[in-house]
Amino acid sequence: MSARAWLVSLLLTVVAVAARGATDSDFAITVSGRFYYVATTGADTNPGTLASPLRTIAKGAELAQPGDAVLVYGGTYRERVSPPRGGTDAINPIIYKAQPGQNVIIKGSEAWRPTWTQSGSAADIQFAVPDDALFTDDVYVTNKNPFKVAVASTPYAREGKPEFTAGNSAADANMVYTLGQVFVDGAMYVQKPYQSEMAASTGTWWYDAGTGRIYVHFNSIGLQNTALIEITTRRRIFAPHTRGLGYIHVLGFVMEHCGNQFPRHFWDNTDTAQAGTLGTRAGHHWTIRGNLVRHANSIGMDFGGESNVDNERTNQSRPASTLIGYHVIDGN
Repeated sequence: MSARAWLVSLLLTVVAVAARGATDSDFAITVSGRFYYVATTGADTNPGTLASPLRTIAKGAELAQPGDAVLVYGGTYRERVSPPRGGTDAINPIIYKAQPGQNVIIKGSEAWRPTWTQSGSAADIQFAVPDDALFTDDVYVTNKNPFKVAVASTPYAREGKPEFTAGNSAADANMVYTLGQVFVDGAMYVQKPYQSEMAASTGTWWYDAGTGRIYVHFNSIGLQNTALIEITTRRRIFAPHTRGLGYIHVLGFVMEHCGNQFPRHFWDNTDTAQAGTLGTRAGHHWTIRGNLVRHANSIGMDFGGESNVDNERTNQSRPASTLIGYHVIDGN
């Protein structure tokens, strides 16, 4: 081949490679496929272009194929992201990335604006029942509503185990901690297992399992009408439903307000199976970098093999151990 023919061939090859890929300098990322953009100003009926972004990360996950990236602009996204597929290899992962320098928050909570009722004569103690429609993460063997699921083990100084068990003479059937959480203007209020304990301390709340009421002891009278009140409505924030997906990158997000379960006997108990706020679901070759995970009811992150039991109704068997792992996890 002549030098000129070789040069022309090389240039054509470079052009062909460039045509198959894309670069976004704002997100400092290059992919072999295409970009899907997500912004709080977008709509899921949009194509996901820079000019017409999507509204939810979940919609981006639905569309993304191996080699693609879902790029997310700053703001609050109240959703569970459950990628339906992974990448195919190290060159063609599926990438989820927050815009550098912007606060991209994925919350497992919803803003709660109920009609409050005063409890007795105490004006700073109010109660309400959350609407069932708030709880959309309906995939579990128990209940989609975290407030209707008891924590498997009680917190420190509460014996660290279920309080009401056969043969436990000190057990108290009325002591119940739930998977739910309550936040008031960003502050996490403390759950109390007894109504009397809630009534004695401001900045606390109590769940009445008999009526479904959430009682909140606010820090000041009238706060229920002016504050941003959020309750946990989802039990995971970023985790596939399908086990064993590979080559997924999760980069630079804040994930908070997750009503997940304590993993007591996770290896043989369906309800308490390992389930982090951010979880790989027994996947392989994930890159999890630069994320902030906070205010989980129990586990912040899990990336192990799980077990053969599954707390989701799909009840999939775990992959073989040789197919699990090989992750890169740093800077979280």
